[in-house]
Amino acid sequence: MKRHSLLINESGSDSFRLVLDGNYIIGRIKHRCIKKAIAFDQTPTLIIFNQAKYLSAIHCVLYRDEIGYQLIDGWGQYKSANGIFVNGRRVEYACLKHGDEIILGNEQIILLYESERDFSQFEEETLSKIREV
Repeated sequence: MKRHSLLINESGSDSFRLVLDGNYIIGRIKHRCIKKAIAFDQTPTLIIFNQAKYLSAIHCVLYRDEIGYQLIDGWGQYKSANGIFVNGRRVEYACLKHGDEIILGNEQIILLYESERDFSQFEEETLSKIREV
């Protein structure tokens, strides 16, 4: 089974890798995200960037299905104010592929999606991609 991860680079912070396992709600305001988390069949993990002024309270949802990880802008009919960008294009929905670069809001948070069995071979290449942005 493939492992999936996000390499997260938040403006002004060190990069870190999050190994994905389950569903996620990404946003800026924790209590708003918690309310939406109740609607999931399985409780999702919350990823909160409380200092990111360009993120919406509930910015996007990242969930796994039989195909892989899907990224959805906003929640239901409500979309994020500053959008999500996958490989430079603003999208409302994306089926993520290895190497996809995701920008949340106004380029403050950059995520690099990886879908591989062994991440070590991609570590230096991935970090250099993020440094270039």
